[in-house]
Amino acid sequence: CDDVAALLELSRYVGSVDRDRYRAFASECLKGADKKLHSQAYKTLEKIAHDESLAAKVIKLLPSKPYLPTSDIAGWKNLALTPYAAQIISAAEKLLSEPIADTPDEIYTEFWKNGNRSNYQKLYFSRTKRLTVLALAESLERKGRFIPALTEIIDAICSMKSWVLPAHDWSDGRKGNLNGKVLSVDLVSSAVAALLAYTVNFLQDSLPPETVSKIKREAERRVFAPLRLSYSLAGKNGRYAGRRDPATNWWISGNNNWNAVCHCNLVMAALGLLDDQLDRALFVAYAIRGLPYYAQSGFTSDGYCSEGMGNWNYGYGHFLQLGLTLRDVSDGKIDVFKTPVYRKAAEYAFSYQLEKGVSPAFSDGVGAPSPAYLFLVYRVWPDLVSDSILNVTPFGGNKSSFNPSVLSIPLVSLIAFGKVPLPENVVEKPLDLRSEFPVGQVWLMRDGTNLSVAVKGGNNDEHHNHNDIGSYYLVSRGKLLSGDPGNEVYTSRTFSSRRYTSKVLSSYAHPVPVVDGKLQSTGRKFAAKVIKTEFTDACDIVVLDISGAYDVPHLLSLVRTFRFDRAKKTFSVTD
Repeated sequence: CDDVAALLELSRYVGSVDRDRYRAFASECLKGADKKLHSQAYKTLEKIAHDESLAAKVIKLLPSKPYLPTSDIAGWKNLALTPYAAQIISAAEKLLSEPIADTPDEIYTEFWKNGNRSNYQKLYFSRTKRLTVLALAESLERKGRFIPALTEIIDAICSMKSWVLPAHDWSDGRKGNLNGKVLSVDLVSSAVAALLAYTVNFLQDSLPPETVSKIKREAERRVFAPLRLSYSLAGKNGRYAGRRDPATNWWISGNNNWNAVCHCNLVMAALGLLDDQLDRALFVAYAIRGLPYYAQSGFTSDGYCSEGMGNWNYGYGHFLQLGLTLRDVSDGKIDVFKTPVYRKAAEYAFSYQLEKGVSPAFSDGVGAPSPAYLFLVYRVWPDLVSDSILNVTPFGGNKSSFNPSVLSIPLVSLIAFGKVPLPENVVEKPLDLRSEFPVGQVWLMRDGTNLSVAVKGGNNDEHHNHNDIGSYYLVSRGKLLSGDPGNEVYTSRTFSSRRYTSKVLSSYAHPVPVVDGKLQSTGRKFAAKVIKTEFTDACDIVVLDISGAYDVPHLLSLVRTFRFDRAKKTFSVTD
């Protein structure tokens, strides 16, 4: 009895060949069997039926064979005529004489010895960029001269002990992935699988068959198999209920950028590499089931992204890639953009700028909206358009400072080969005098010429949180005059219980008071209250009670008034 149930459970973790073999054998064993005696087996069959009912909703909408939008050779020939193609080919030629960066264990383990995560990431990312540049160059040129170098870097990546970043190697305590004790899926391992999937689809039969087989084998072992286990342990709603996922793939129902990034990469990898149609459909269905958790908590109802603009680019940018890829491969029949907050989140990118290309540096998410992702927004909502999208290359970079990156691979698919071309003319639209995110308690105020400021309330348990209630960010002509210091270089402390020992991430470095010797405290209950907002063309006023940010029982009130006077060209903060 237990053996049949175990075999059925195991069939949920493996590839299509073993899955079908295990289930056929179990089916034979259960013919005429007592349902009470085999109750566990029938419960497992119920789980299988539930998951396959999810897949049934999308399987007929997807291509019958592995496919990613990659145009044809004629499309690549047109891309080869652009000046950016010449830059990519030139960069690839230089790589032919440069060795592949080594990724030794002693650099991987630095993260646990001294907290440094940058040294290993620099080496690892040089490999992924090398793969990207060589894959694009060969796709553009189609002469075969980059194939040997391409297979060499693919072999090197497939031979790595871990595709997971050391900073994300939480499984089995520490170094679980490096030691082979467990295989988990993170932002980067999923991205590598997607990058390899696009490489296979871009080059089709140009890659040696043994290289393609190696890619599929390693993607199965490192990404698909661990995720089948994670999804099988989750409940019908995709969440874990009393059971711990040994691979710690918590992001399948996560509420921050990990959800969107990993699901995007997973779907691209599945669509491009998995030969079994049901298998591909299952991973698409799981992603569609998991995305609402990102929508529910990744943004406030007014679209504010507390992770900051840089993480909007990363998280929401991948969500756009995922949604548009599914829409393109299904001829528009799969549409994940219908949830209202997604449009609000798109509008955020346009209004969360103090000046064009300058966003407040609240939380960890420093940066400005990417023109490439603004173009993807335009593909979904054509009425949301900015003149900055005219600066986009067909490879996703900026015309003014083009530099091929790992993101060039999916973006060339969605921009160069997408079903909505770049508009020929977009009228420049000035930013409004103010942008309001009342639910997120963030306001941006501009004077229309050379002075602008963002102010925030909120709480001290936001995504990528800093203890920064009452902070502000004052800018003139692209220069920070005063206010929030932005982010720190990530170390092992950054996302640990010691996060707020950092003077950058605690309220110490933020332009907020120290009350009775105490900095602001951490947690959702430590929050601001909005006392008043008053907005006119001449002057904007925001009044917050920020006493709730401090664990000081005898603090009765601490009212902070922000006054942005356009007429006098002044900004004042009064406590």
